[in-house]
Amino acid sequence: ELEVKLLKAVSHPHLLPLLGYCLSPDGVCLLSPLMRGGSLEARLRISDPDRAAQLRRLGMVEPPRPLTWRQRVRVACEATEALVYLHSKGIVHRDVKPDNILLDENLTAVLADTGFAKDQRPDASVRCRSTALYMSTGYLCPSISKGGEYSSKTDGYAAG
Repeated sequence: ELEVKLLKAVSHPHLLPLLGYCLSPDGVCLLSPLMRGGSLEARLRISDPDRAAQLRRLGMVEPPRPLTWRQRVRVACEATEALVYLHSKGIVHRDVKPDNILLDENLTAVLADTGFAKDQRPDASVRCRSTALYMSTGYLCPSISKGGEYSSKTDGYAAG
């Protein structure tokens, strides 16, 4: 429910939009656009059979060509724009990684998976005081593993 509340409160061209949702006793179902370009992780590892299978499930018949460095930089900049926007709203993502950067058919990037995001503003109804390990370990800021708190700086570390 917190993710729905957060997604309804934000809007940015490089944040995965919330088209609809269903709340039930069994959980939450979020409806968002299908990003046919796959995740940045899948596009960076297209030689991995599991990642190639993910892309085929999105409708790609032919394996995509590797991203050029120019495309990689553009994708990183677009995802960073979304992260800066969230931070300007007092929101910390807490799970920035290539699997959570999705691409459309034109390789336009959106930052996705705000399930661990928290509102850091002093007046927020739910503030992030947890030091639980939410981020994937390969992108985790060392200060978090030493008991530090999540912040825009830890998101920045994860983004690279």
